[in-house]
Order: sequence, then C-alpha cells, then structure tokens
Amino acid sequence: GCTDEAAVNYNELATIDDGSCEYTLIIVTHSNIGGATYEFEVDVLVIENYTVLWNIGGLSYSNEDYVLYTFALNGEYIVTVTVSNGEMSIVEEITIVVDIPGLGIDEVTDEFLRTSYVDVLGRDCLKPRVGEFYIRSNHYKSGKTCREKVYYSK
Repeated sequence: GCTDEAAVNYNELATIDDGSCEYTLIIVTHSNIGGATYEFEVDVLVIENYTVLWNIGGLSYSNEDYVLYTFALNGEYIVTVTVSNGEMSIVEEITIVVDIPGLGIDEVTDEFLRTSYVDVLGRDCLKPRVGEFYIRSNHYKSGKTCREKVYYSK
C-alpha cells in the first residue's frame, strides 16, 4: 500500500510502499482547440460516488467529466468545476481570456426573446419562488442563450 503520510491514500497498515501513493484528488485540464472553443476535463482519482458540476463563466453548466464549449463573446471568464461525494467537495478554478477580433460584434442588435428558470435539480420553473436559487437563461433571436446562477428576489 501507500506508506507516505502526505499522500491522500495513505494506508497506516501498509508496511511496504507499492508505488500507489496519490497526491491529488482530481486533475483538471483545459485547452483551446481553435477560435473561441475550449475543452475542459476533470479526472477524479480517488473519490468514489462523486458528482461533477462545471460552471462555464455563468453561461453554461454541465455534470459531465468532459465539456466542450464555444464562447460567443470576447472577455475574461472564470470556469469552475466542483467535485463532490457528499462528504467533501473540491473546487478548481480556471481563468479563460477570449480575445478574438470581431467576435460578438452583433451582440448589440441581437433581439431578446424570453427568460426561463431552472431549479438546482434541473427542473423547469414557470413561477420561481422568492428566496431560492435558480439558473436563469436569457434567450435571444440568434439562438444565443446566456445563463447565470441567481438568487430570485423579484
């Protein structure tokens, strides 16, 4: 087993180190695969029965280990991934800077269509309740959807 007390999988009963020591619980990677498109991935090493929540700058959310996302506008975005198993949560944060000439030039003329709300369990909400958290989505004529986590206060 692992005999290094600094490792996350230290085994106090082990007498011989078998090289299995782990020093991190998750590995988060990201890369630009062209233009404003990025891929994000989390590898969970030693946590069992976990859930993943990606927050792509408040614009999109995912529960997958691997996410592919294309930013519609230039700007600085904070991307977070939370891995949780009910006993512990690990949060990693990545800063993405998108600076592509001409990206998002039509945002001023994009017609707003409607707003929708989804609760934290992913259910559509026709009538959000004051004092609860929701994912608010603003839908535009171009097909663009902007999402953000909000505390509903009317």
